[in-house]
Amino acid sequence: MLRFRFLFLLVSLFLLIFFVSVAKSQVVVDTVKNENVIKPKFFANLQHDHTTEFRGTQIIAPATLITLGVLGLTIPEWQGVEDRIKGEVSIWRDGRYLHFDDYVQYVPVASNMLISLCGAKAEHDYLDRLLTTATSYATMGIIVNVLKACKLSLRPDGSARNSWPSGHTATAFMGAELVRLEYGQRYPAIAVGAYVIATGVGFMRIYNQRHWVRDVCVGAGIGILSAQIAHWLLPYERRLFRVDKLQEKLRKKKSAKSSVEQLSLSPYYIYDEGHNAGVSFSMNF
Repeated sequence: MLRFRFLFLLVSLFLLIFFVSVAKSQVVVDTVKNENVIKPKFFANLQHDHTTEFRGTQIIAPATLITLGVLGLTIPEWQGVEDRIKGEVSIWRDGRYLHFDDYVQYVPVASNMLISLCGAKAEHDYLDRLLTTATSYATMGIIVNVLKACKLSLRPDGSARNSWPSGHTATAFMGAELVRLEYGQRYPAIAVGAYVIATGVGFMRIYNQRHWVRDVCVGAGIGILSAQIAHWLLPYERRLFRVDKLQEKLRKKKSAKSSVEQLSLSPYYIYDEGHNAGVSFSMNF
């Protein structure tokens, strides 16, 4: 009974977040239509783009994955399917465990920050990506660890009752969604690659007998949703932490440095009867 009450509370909270987000987006639309509406200074002139604007279609994938994870936890017949999958994978594994998923889970997250060094253009600069990455991690970490603390499911290897949801999978899919939001519009192949890696991490959690399929599903949904929440909050965090002013200071500093690099001072000495010496000065415009 306690488990069903918890799941009811979880689904209710998820629906509440959805309807609040829809209401928020409607308020923004109405405000844009009515130019006479006076908004508080903090919410005025926020910088939104296609990655930070809320759209109902954005939650279809995470909602579907989370729903599958919840159903897998609550439907008794599902456990029978999970046991059969566990048995088939055990035969295929034949005692060989591969634990590279402990490290590969971070590849999509790191790619979000580092791909731009290879020349790819991201939707946001490093400061913005640092904010979205930190917010995603915080959101994902809180959700995953709170659910794990409820001890709703025993791991397939019987080691602990914190199987639901998969934290490794949540981390990998969070990173994959961050990559998709930053690079997917210009470089679809990069986004596909990130999701292939995340899917591989989820599969390896099942292969290594650390998680059930339902754990991986809900972990993937939480990861994707966490990255989206971080982007929805980005305009407000930019205002809260005064990121625009910091970016302007960095641009001025970079511009000043570039100007200094265009200056040239060269001492010279000419050995002749007059023993002439001096300094030559040049500037490039």
